[in-house]
Amino acid sequence: MCGILGYFNKNAILDSKHFEGSLNKIIHRGPDGYGVFYDKYLCLGHRRLSIIDLTENAKQPFFSSSGKSCIIFNGEIYNYQALKENLETRTLSDTEVLLEGFLKGGTDFLKKIRGIYAFCIYDFQDIPKLYLFRDPSGIKPLYYYSKDEEFVFASEIKSILPLLKQKPEINEPILKKYIHLGYCPEPETIYKEINTLLPGYLMVFDLDSGEITYKEVNSYRFGFKNNLSFNNNKKNTYDLFEQACGRNLVADVDMSVALSGGIDSSLVYAISNKDRDVQGITIRFSEKDYDEGGIAEEYARFINASHITADVEVDGKLELLNKLLLHFDQPYADSSFIPFFFLCQKASEHCKVLIGGDGGDEIQNGYAGYKFLPFIYQLSQSRLKHLLNKSIKTVAATFPTSFQRQVKKLCSLIESNTLNELVFKWESWFPPDPALYPINPFKYDSASIAVINETATESEKSHIEIERIYFTGRMLGDYLKKSDMMSMINSIEFRVPMLDEDLVRYSLSIPFRQKSTLYSEKKILRAIHAKIFPRKYSKLKKRGFSIPLDTWLGHANLIQIRNILTAHNTFISKFIEPKYIAILFDSLEMNDERFTSRASVYQRILILYSLELWYEHYRDL
Repeated sequence: MCGILGYFNKNAILDSKHFEGSLNKIIHRGPDGYGVFYDKYLCLGHRRLSIIDLTENAKQPFFSSSGKSCIIFNGEIYNYQALKENLETRTLSDTEVLLEGFLKGGTDFLKKIRGIYAFCIYDFQDIPKLYLFRDPSGIKPLYYYSKDEEFVFASEIKSILPLLKQKPEINEPILKKYIHLGYCPEPETIYKEINTLLPGYLMVFDLDSGEITYKEVNSYRFGFKNNLSFNNNKKNTYDLFEQACGRNLVADVDMSVALSGGIDSSLVYAISNKDRDVQGITIRFSEKDYDEGGIAEEYARFINASHITADVEVDGKLELLNKLLLHFDQPYADSSFIPFFFLCQKASEHCKVLIGGDGGDEIQNGYAGYKFLPFIYQLSQSRLKHLLNKSIKTVAATFPTSFQRQVKKLCSLIESNTLNELVFKWESWFPPDPALYPINPFKYDSASIAVINETATESEKSHIEIERIYFTGRMLGDYLKKSDMMSMINSIEFRVPMLDEDLVRYSLSIPFRQKSTLYSEKKILRAIHAKIFPRKYSKLKKRGFSIPLDTWLGHANLIQIRNILTAHNTFISKFIEPKYIAILFDSLEMNDERFTSRASVYQRILILYSLELWYEHYRDL
C-alpha cells in the first residue's frame, strides 16, 4: 500500500524539487521509502509502504525486464504467486508480476488479478503512453486532472493541487449534493477539473497527442441472477468468503483484524483464524452505548483466538477534528471517521496491515434501505399516492410530534418520481424537501439535485437498481474513502475481504429476496454466522461504527463552531439560510426535536462546518 503521483506537461518542464515536495504531501501513505523518475516532460513518483517483498528489489518506480516500461503502484495483488508461474521475474514482489503480466497479457491479464489496487504503467516504446487502472470495487483511490496541456494523477488530491498552474474551480453541483449526503459522490469531486477514475476502467493517456481514452475492463454486473436455492447460495458464499480471507492474509508483515460486535468483522475474524493466528483489535470508548469490547472479547474466547481491546479517551479537541476533516481534501462529514481514525492509530502500534469487514452490507443487503426502499418505491409508483399521503398525514396528526416528523419524511419519500430520487432522499442528512423544515433552508433548487450518481439508470427491476446505487454511491464516495484516508494517515494498509472480486460477483448474482426481505436483512451472512457463533449473536441488530457527536464536540467546541457558522458573510450562507443555521443550534439548547432528531442536528452541523472549513483552505490555495 503506497502513494503514487504523476505529472505531464508537454509545454513545460517541472522543477524536481516542486514535484518531490508534492509527492511528500502523501508521505503518510508510504513512509518506508520513495522513488522518482523523470523523462522529458513526465514525472512519476512513489511513496512506499512495504508489505510484500520488503527489500530494495521491489522499489518503485519499478522497471520491466526490457527496460522500456515502468510502474508505480498503490495496493496489493493477492494472487501474484499463482500469476507469476507464466512469467519470468527477478524479484519476490507483486509489483513486478503486475507490470510484466500486463505487458504480456494486456487487459486479459487485468481480469485475472485479485487484490486492491490503483496503478500507472508508463510504456515509453514507440508511442509513449500511460495506462492507469483501478480495482473494480474502487477500494484504492485514483484522482486525475486534465486541462489544456496538463495531466496530473495521484492517490490523494493534496498532491495534485500544488502542481497545477491554475486554481481549480469549485464544482457547485457536487457541493450541493455534499450538503445533503455528507460526502462528494464519485466519479466527480468538489473540484470541477479533478475526477476519480471509474472502478474497473482502464485509462490510456497518449503523451504525443494528449488524447485520453477509457475502456471498461473489469466492472461488475448488477442484472444477472442465479437460480440456486438459499442453501446452495449460502454454501457457495461461504466457500468464496473463505477463499477471500485466505487471499487477504498474503503479506510479509504483521496483520490484525478490526473486530467489532458486528456480523461482518466477526466472520472475517473467525475465518481468518481457521489456519493461522490473526490477532483481533477492538477499541473501547467510555460511553457504554458505543462499547462493543465485551461482545468482541466473547467472539475471541469462542474461537480461541488472540485479541486485544484498546481503551480510547476521546479528548474532543477541535484541532484534531479540523486536521482530520482537512485531510480528506474535500468536504466530508461521516462522523464514523473519528472512531475509525482511533482504531487505525491503535492498530499501528501492533501491525502494518488491518483487515476489516467493510463491504458486507453492500453485497449482502445489510442496510435498512434494502428492506424498505423496494416497498416505498412501489407506493411511489401508485396512481393513488397523493390520496394515500393525505390519509397518512390525517391519521398521524393525532400522534406525538416525533412520530409526525417520521410520517412527514415517509410521505416525502412516497412523493418521489424516480427510484434514484427516492434513494437520494432516503440517504440525505439534509432531505431536499423544504416542507420538512420550519423554514426552507436552501438557497437553491434542492429538488433538482436529487440524484446520487449521474450514471444511474432507471430499471424496471427496482431491486437491481437499489443494489447498484448503494454499491456505486455511498460505499464508494463515503465508506471506502473513509477507510482509505484514515488508515493511510496512520500508515496502515486496510484490507477488505468482503470486496474480493469473486465474492462480490457471486453475491450480486444471488436473488435479492434471499439476502433481505421487509422483515430481515443480510440473511445469508447471518446464517453463516450462526454456524460459527451462538445464534444470539447472529440475531443482533446492525450497529454502525460510530461515536456520540455531542460527546466529541462538547459545549465549548459547539460555541466555537456556532460562532464560525453564524458569522457574517460565511461561505455556507451562499447555500443555506443563516436563520436555519441558528435554528439548528437553538434546537440543541432547547432540546427541541419537532423537526429533526438531536443526532441529525449534530450531523447537519458537522456537514456545514466541514464545508466552511474546507472553503477556508481552498480560498488560501
